[in-house]
Amino acid sequence: MPLPRRVAEFNRWVTNPLARLIAAGMPPFVIIEHRGRTSGRPYQTPVWGFFTTDELIIALTYGPGAEWVQNLAAAAGGHIVARGHRQAVGPPAVAHAIVDAPAIPLLIRRALRLARIEDYLRLPLTSGRMPI
Repeated sequence: MPLPRRVAEFNRWVTNPLARLIAAGMPPFVIIEHRGRTSGRPYQTPVWGFFTTDELIIALTYGPGAEWVQNLAAAAGGHIVARGHRQAVGPPAVAHAIVDAPAIPLLIRRALRLARIEDYLRLPLTSGRMPI
C-alpha cells in the first residue's frame, strides 16, 4: 500500500530539497534526474537506491504512479547521480514482490513489507559512470 499523497507533497516541498543537498554522495541515497512529461522541466528526486551489477533497485514507497516514475517511463530512462558519479539509466520496469529484491537489505525489505509496500523499480544501468 503506497504512502498517502499528502506525505508525497510534504516530501516534495520540504524533505526533498534538504535531501538533495546530501544525497549525491551518501549511500543509499541516489538522485534521479528526469524531465516532466508535459512541461519538459528538469527534476531531481532523491530516493534510496540499491545497486546490482547492472541495475538500480528502488522501493516504490509512493507506488508506480509516482510522477518521477511516470516521467522516466515516458522518456524511456534518465540519469542518476550517486557516489559522486552521474550515469544514464534505461527504461524502468516495475516489479511487484519486494521480497524478491535481494539488492535491498533484509531489514529494509522487512520494514517495507510491514508498511505493505510491495512494488519496486528496476532501472538498467546503460552507460559508464561519469564523475560530476
